[in-house]
Amino acid sequence: MLDDVERARVSAAAQPEGSIVAVLLEQHARIHLLFEQVARSEGEAKQVAFDRLRELLAIHETGEELVLRPLSSRTLGVGAEVARERTGEEQEAARVMARLEQLDVHGDEFAALFADFQKAVSQHASSEESLEFARLASSVSAEELQELGRRMGHVQTLASAPEHQEAAGTTIVQYEQYEVGPFAALLDKAHEAFSRE
Repeated sequence: MLDDVERARVSAAAQPEGSIVAVLLEQHARIHLLFEQVARSEGEAKQVAFDRLRELLAIHETGEELVLRPLSSRTLGVGAEVARERTGEEQEAARVMARLEQLDVHGDEFAALFADFQKAVSQHASSEESLEFARLASSVSAEELQELGRRMGHVQTLASAPEHQEAAGTTIVQYEQYEVGPFAALLDKAHEAFSRE
């Protein structure tokens, strides 16, 4: 049986390169890898992996909120209900992420909550892949899927570009020229990148 990373990568490879479905599936694979990296890392490497996971989740979920969910609602017969369910899961994920950010990544409480969070995100990704991605790939034009994939990739580049400004009241953590702030700030940064696109 394929693990989550392999399943997402195999599914992405079956999609036209650069389509939004392929981009999101590849992000799912990277998210699964980062979860594994956080779970097995120690010391500063664990914090760095967690920070990278937070950044990718913020970009990914914002892209789904602003690009995928409207498309799903518009094109899929049960899209509005499915989109609402996935959005609810993403809102809960943001609350859990905010709690995880308050914990020591090396503590037992973090480990327990993180393990539950990893399971929830994996189930969420599986639901998206089976209920949204597969249907979109067969019901939306290849041109539109390609354009949305290009937009998603461009926004990911914009949102993950390091900024050397510190907003009032936020904490920026820097590891080897890699900066991240609180998850809410990462979501804001991703929203801003989408609005510039």
